[in-house]
Amino acid sequence: MHDLRHGAASLMLAAKVDMKAVQETLGHANITTTSNTYTLVYPDVAAAAADAAAAIVLRAR
Repeated sequence: MHDLRHGAASLMLAAKVDMKAVQETLGHANITTTSNTYTLVYPDVAAAAADAAAAIVLRAR
């Protein structure tokens, strides 16, 4: 059961669901617990973050 919960939370975060919404879905008392426990970066998410950062740098030039 715990693995399903962790997987669901990780997938919600990878899908860019707001951290507060994930916190409330999981029933955590504070957002820090959610953030510290369930943030997992998937390769696609990491690549998208790198692309977004590169786009900002290129625009600034």
